[in-house]
Amino acid sequence: MNTEFIALILSGINLIVFLVSVIFLYRQIRQIDRSIRGNTYQTLIYDGSAISRIFVDNPELADLWGTVEYVGRSGDHKQIRQAWVITMMMDHYENIFFQHEQGCIPDEMWERWARHISNVFTSANVQAQWSKARDVYYGPFREFVDRTISEHAQSLEHREHKQNPIGTGV
Repeated sequence: MNTEFIALILSGINLIVFLVSVIFLYRQIRQIDRSIRGNTYQTLIYDGSAISRIFVDNPELADLWGTVEYVGRSGDHKQIRQAWVITMMMDHYENIFFQHEQGCIPDEMWERWARHISNVFTSANVQAQWSKARDVYYGPFREFVDRTISEHAQSLEHREHKQNPIGTGV
């Protein structure tokens, strides 16, 4: 082996090490970017929840803010509080959905959250608030919730049909 051949091999090894380093650096930058986006989104949700908490604690402010149509009848503080609490809950679930979509929540953990969220959205009160507020939520989250509500309605229809089949006279 001559020195030129050894230099060529070492250059090849250096190139491979360089490429592996660039790939590693790229992956690290992507992870940092994803983390920053997730933290930014989480901060927005946290700040929004703090604002919503003001309305939960002071439902009379809904009239001043102009949110009565969105949350309930003017002067019905219990209904206004309930609507704001449900809205805060939906914001929280949207954040969880988004964090999973960004790769920050593992699939196994998301599966449990998805079941929980699906169960929550079977409530008539939650569905009523969702119908008023759904347009302000992230598109893929809206699709997930709408699909969940639809599947629940189909399940109820199926259960009803099994209990009272057509033609049984019941």
